Amino acid sequence: GMLHVSVFSRRLTPIIRYRVGDRARLLNVACGCGRTTPLFELLGRGDDVLRIGYDSVDYAAVQNLIGSVSGLSATLQMEKKRVEGRDQLTLRVEAGAHSFDAKPLELKIAEAFLKDRPSFLEFVKKGSVWPLRVEIHASGSLPLNPRTGKLIRVIDAI
Repeated sequence: GMLHVSVFSRRLTPIIRYRVGDRARLLNVACGCGRTTPLFELLGRGDDVLRIGYDSVDYAAVQNLIGSVSGLSATLQMEKKRVEGRDQLTLRVEAGAHSFDAKPLELKIAEAFLKDRPSFLEFVKKGSVWPLRVEIHASGSLPLNPRTGKLIRVIDAI
């Protein structure tokens, strides 16, 4: 789950349940150094995961899928919206070439995503989430953070 930290050594203003922004899991093994404190494994950024229906969609996993489709760059943006009481996932991907035919690329991405995540298709069939939306954009056209100039990778627009 999400990693939170509490610092009780600060007496005047202790930090309690500070959300670090990383995902982690506890390990049920003893440390080789002899320490008795619990060990955990970092699983990556928690900001890069969207909860769609009852499933978690990880940015890195979707980016790997995008990498398997030729004609695309690795630049990906995921957006979650709540529309009429249901989650809607949109994947925006930049094309690698200057000229591209969007429809075949969108279909390839959707096919790869649904093959990798059959649970998503089940949510769609049950009516708990909207069908996946895929958009192909020209290279360099996805919105950037105006302060840092970095790609806004995940948007949770709920």
